[in-house]
Amino acid sequence: MRVERNLVAVLILLITLAACGGEGSALFKPPVRLEKAKISNSVLFPSNERVMATYCPKGPARSRKCHLAAWDLDGGNVKLYRKPAHHSWLEAMFSPDGTEVVFELNDTGRYSTKLAIMDLATEKWRIVEGSDTYKIWPSFHPNGKKLIYAAVAHTPDNTESRSRSNLYGVDIHSLNLATGRTKALTDYRFKSASRPHYTGRGDEFVFEGKLPMNIFFNPNKPKYFTSDQIGRYTRKFGKNHILIINEIDKDWIPEFVIDDRKSMVSRGYSIGPIPGNKGNILYFESNVGIIGKLINSQRSSGIWKREKK
Repeated sequence: MRVERNLVAVLILLITLAACGGEGSALFKPPVRLEKAKISNSVLFPSNERVMATYCPKGPARSRKCHLAAWDLDGGNVKLYRKPAHHSWLEAMFSPDGTEVVFELNDTGRYSTKLAIMDLATEKWRIVEGSDTYKIWPSFHPNGKKLIYAAVAHTPDNTESRSRSNLYGVDIHSLNLATGRTKALTDYRFKSASRPHYTGRGDEFVFEGKLPMNIFFNPNKPKYFTSDQIGRYTRKFGKNHILIINEIDKDWIPEFVIDDRKSMVSRGYSIGPIPGNKGNILYFESNVGIIGKLINSQRSSGIWKREKK
């Protein structure tokens, strides 16, 4: 009888908590995860005399507000750019003439970002793309008239399962700054991708894209990759995820850089491409390649460059 009375008491407690609605008792809430202060996405000013980066102070995960900050190369003359208190400003990149920066703006606390541009001389800023989507890693076209960025289709805000916080379904988009029109440049639903860059060769762009879900199954019914699917992809393309695509004809060219021997590609990777010299050079990270008699081991990586043909 005592056991039964205890069970009834527990049931009554749970029903009472449920009847309160909302978020329920703090007893059943997951603990708030605190994150340390961090600096990320550092980029040099065009003058090469200062650095701009994203600075996120210590605080609760997903609720702390990040800033754009700049300082001299010796660490002095630190500046935090003014912003509304409820905004997070992230991931700045300079315009070709160095007078403006484009950045991500989050004013919702959700996986929803806007793209904004700030004039560095006046510190006046404007939103150039404000749709309720998760946009990341914007950068300018070399002519300064367009932006390129990645957009994430599936986030913890819109997926059925909250057991995983993976972001996936990434594709590349452009924004015409004169008309405000956006354009989808890819439709591969990559599991993950890097910041896209225009190479300087017209409308050609380069980025790192991993595991395009459109190759394997209907992206409208996403699921996690099986080992067989991953095996088929890596056997075809190795672990090199650098892609060069022309915005006009949308040719997809996996670029096997440094060493395309099967024995190397099967255990190697090449990621994080950044174009230079008007697209004639690509800088990237890889764990394969040869410098004299030195060969990168499987557990190390280096920054390499490849002159495009």
